[in-house]
Amino acid sequence: MPFAILANILLVISVVLGLRKWPALPPIWRLALVQLILAVIIDTGGYLLINRYNSLNAALHNVYIVLEFLLLSVFCILQLRNSRLQLMLMTGIALATMRWIYVSTRSSLTVIDIPTFLLFCCLLFSFSTLALYQARYSDVSLARNPFAVFNVSSLLYFGCIVPLFCFYNYWVAHDRGQGAIFYNAINNFAAMLRYALVASTFLILNQKNNLILNSNESATE
Repeated sequence: MPFAILANILLVISVVLGLRKWPALPPIWRLALVQLILAVIIDTGGYLLINRYNSLNAALHNVYIVLEFLLLSVFCILQLRNSRLQLMLMTGIALATMRWIYVSTRSSLTVIDIPTFLLFCCLLFSFSTLALYQARYSDVSLARNPFAVFNVSSLLYFGCIVPLFCFYNYWVAHDRGQGAIFYNAINNFAAMLRYALVASTFLILNQKNNLILNSNESATE
């Protein structure tokens, strides 16, 4: 689908822009870039498993789900100034990860546990909201603040995914074919918007190196 192709192209562009600036990137942005690199690897691996080897890619995505959650959660936490709030968020991360481990050990990794995935999405939506609220204290305008733009990308994507998955079983039960088409269309459109904003984030970072340092200091002090 066009949305899926555009999303993947924007994802690759984001990685290329990030790698160009890797030596100058602070650790917090390297963390975000590692998550994007993992996304490219998992998407490529999943495509090869399905189309070349006729194998399910659910296990691959199950592992990526928790890695994405952990990396993006730490990215958000590092932006916060309030140590108590950071501790609360880390507790949420630990509990959610423990649930993922518990579910994964009791069932096959080839089955994605929707409640656990939705829990990850809800937590990331909440974490991104808090981080975006923190970004307003920066001296840089929100439109030019890479932290704000990146957090908005997470808000848009995970804000779409939660209601989408809530209705997924209903759609599939009534019409599996149409349900899958509707799901893929919304998911791919949300991913396209997400990676368009992520690419914009790394464009900002590539334009002004001093902006990275100023925003990072403002967000993590």
